[in-house]
Amino acid sequence: MVTTGMDDSASGAAICDNAETAIHDAERAGVVVYALYNPASNYLSEQWSKVDSGLVNLASVSYETGGEAYFVGHTPALSIEPFLADIA
Repeated sequence: MVTTGMDDSASGAAICDNAETAIHDAERAGVVVYALYNPASNYLSEQWSKVDSGLVNLASVSYETGGEAYFVGHTPALSIEPFLADIA
């Protein structure tokens, strides 16, 4: 999955409800989640704490389902090819 992160607005918990639901649904379906973070076009105006929280939740979904989360910071990756090669 290529994503801008997990929405953390659903809960104040360490892992948001949306992430818990995604983990549950993926495990039930037998899906391993590999996530590649790519920020939204307005990422420079985002609250960094919210972005960080979304990345933590995204990494949690990937880890809990047996996959990996790939990101190198808050900025867009120059290329996703190295990540795809690692997944393959």
